[in-house]
Amino acid sequence: LSLIKFVLVLSALVLLSGCVTPPTSLPGIWDKPVFEPPANYTSGEPIPFFFTMEINGSTGFTEVNRDYGTYGKPVFTMRSGDPASISMQVVSHSNRTIYVSGDEVVDLPEGINASFTPSTIQLHPDEKKEMMLRLSGDLSSVNETVYPSYLVKVWMKGEGWRIGEAFILNIAPPD
Repeated sequence: LSLIKFVLVLSALVLLSGCVTPPTSLPGIWDKPVFEPPANYTSGEPIPFFFTMEINGSTGFTEVNRDYGTYGKPVFTMRSGDPASISMQVVSHSNRTIYVSGDEVVDLPEGINASFTPSTIQLHPDEKKEMMLRLSGDLSSVNETVYPSYLVKVWMKGEGWRIGEAFILNIAPPD
């Protein structure tokens, strides 16, 4: 029991002394992609598309990595006023031409806006294209000595499916 208390106290001290707090929620089901099939989905049908967030090709961040302790989720660190873009590779697994759109971005920090460029892409069978998630805004409302992390969820839609992926967004202290 005393070892457990020691570990808990040590963990709290490490968190309080560090620059970044852990995400406000644990990944849970977000440690893997989340799939929402259409209402008429029949078991065994293939998923028509998939997407991944790429650390290579992403720009405007002060730091980018894929941390083992974050379930392999990409970690992007941004500073207020610096626009940034996340490269997303969208791949068709359909045997026909499909259209995939950026749907929504959930749990961004207050003051940050997101947009998809382009907003919709056309994919031929087995084709792969890049879509950018652009982040911009003012983080001046973050006035803390411990700068937070956010577990941000990105949803894309196409062919009646919604597919979600997550990344961790760290807020860097101002220069």
